[in-house]
Amino acid sequence: MVEVINIGDECVECGEDTAFGTGKFVNRIPAEVQESADHDRIEGYMCGDCVSEAEEEFEKCISI
Repeated sequence: MVEVINIGDECVECGEDTAFGTGKFVNRIPAEVQESADHDRIEGYMCGDCVSEAEEEFEKCISI
């Protein structure tokens, strides 16, 4: 059975704290990750650094 695990203020990608006062609160976005249909779904936030990296990867993919 797949469970939903909420990791609170941690980044779902890098695990950094995105809570208020860390300097990463303003640029965080709500996010979730699930490796496959039979893995647990992780809910939390994505920090601004990981968002930027994801956008760069997306741009590479659509330019191919």
